[in-house]
Amino acid sequence: MGGDLGPRVVVPAALEALRLHPNLYLYIVGHNGQLKSCLADNACGPEIARLNIVHASEVVAMDANPATVLRAGADTSMKLALEMLSQGQVAGVVSAGNTGALVALSRHYLGMCEGIDRAAICSVLPSISSTNSYLLDLGANINCQAANLQQFALMGTALVKALHSVGAPSVGLLNIGVEDNKGSEVVKAAAKLLGEDARINYAGYIEGSQLLEGRVDVLVTDGFVGNVALKVSEGTARFIADLMRKRLSDGFFASILAWLFRGFLRRFWRDIDPRGYNGGFFLGVDGVVVKSHGNSNTDSFISAIEQARICIDRNMVSLIKQELSS
Repeated sequence: MGGDLGPRVVVPAALEALRLHPNLYLYIVGHNGQLKSCLADNACGPEIARLNIVHASEVVAMDANPATVLRAGADTSMKLALEMLSQGQVAGVVSAGNTGALVALSRHYLGMCEGIDRAAICSVLPSISSTNSYLLDLGANINCQAANLQQFALMGTALVKALHSVGAPSVGLLNIGVEDNKGSEVVKAAAKLLGEDARINYAGYIEGSQLLEGRVDVLVTDGFVGNVALKVSEGTARFIADLMRKRLSDGFFASILAWLFRGFLRRFWRDIDPRGYNGGFFLGVDGVVVKSHGNSNTDSFISAIEQARICIDRNMVSLIKQELSS
């Protein structure tokens, strides 16, 4: 029940996801009274029979220290949800809560895939080409060593193979330039490791201006740079949409143009709307965990639920573990 809006977003998103997928069953873990109050505020149909409430008396604060959350063992919704996943009661967990706490608790209750030291958050990026890139890490690891970036590349490669049946996904390193002498020592060392690893189809450096061009299947960076890059791209998309709306409502003739091109504008916004790409996979932990933005609205959280459903349906974790072991 974390995130900025908690049950006010999760409850209507869960109901809509159940309407969209008749074979889906959901558990909402949170304060029983708050959840029932939110359900009463939403129109519920027969899908309510596939929704279960699990009571949790506490929530992990968005500014809570992950180590403190791990030691305290409080009755939080995040802890209970991950316990349910570890015990096989559910097939996946979606959370908009504290990222650091979610990483720490996921590692604790689910364990790590063999050969992986750190979990990484991975999400798809829109692109102007027919190929979308998967970017990782998006915030789980602020400081990384070259070996961590190599493991991220391996996990991203396994993810694309599992989801899209691509034989040899291309991998790029996000850097300040494409020349070999550019970047930090960690990035240069990571480039050497990726280039020497026969399991990785390394395509070289990708700079920020190429982020949304779909040049590679997997784009690797540390969590600090990845998180900034993702939020800048999302903010840019919202800026473009808001600017277009403002210009197309500026006078009579602009309004006529907006009416004439309304179909195109709807498709354009759908293509760049960040809400359609919300939901980051937690790669490396032995279970399906999807992180939603803390400021998610209902549409965004539905997208995150959809990401988890796809991971489960395609048996993503098992396929990634097979790929890593091979």
